[in-house]
Amino acid sequence: MLCPSANSVANMPNNIQDQVRAFYHRLASDPHHRYRSWEHCFTYFSQRAMLTEAEHLDTAALHLAFYLASWGMYRGSSALLWKDYTIHKPAISKLLAPDYQSLWNLQLDDPDQDATIADLIDSLARELTGIYSKQITAVNGAVPHN
Repeated sequence: MLCPSANSVANMPNNIQDQVRAFYHRLASDPHHRYRSWEHCFTYFSQRAMLTEAEHLDTAALHLAFYLASWGMYRGSSALLWKDYTIHKPAISKLLAPDYQSLWNLQLDDPDQDATIADLIDSLARELTGIYSKQITAVNGAVPHN
């Protein structure tokens, strides 16, 4: 919705603190709120040192798939809609690779590291794009448009 209605504008909090409180209240008042999928995914991946066995990688892929689905990444136009959760396993292996360990505990208070972090994130994004591109050779029987 690009232009809010008069009613929704009248009901919007006036300042950022009120907006954050309203957002948090919606989350805190619903133990099954969709935003909790990020918490579950983050909590599981924060135990990444144990993600070495196939069973753990499988569970990690489930967490990632549900997180993405809860945020709309499995919509009709997405190739992911036509894939099961196991498509994420190679991407998770890349996320856990030693090359990207430094991204797991970022300290964002050092501006001298900004360029290094940005380059690392860019590199990871390109690698993840390649991983998914190699796996998604057909979408519901058709060759995807790239």
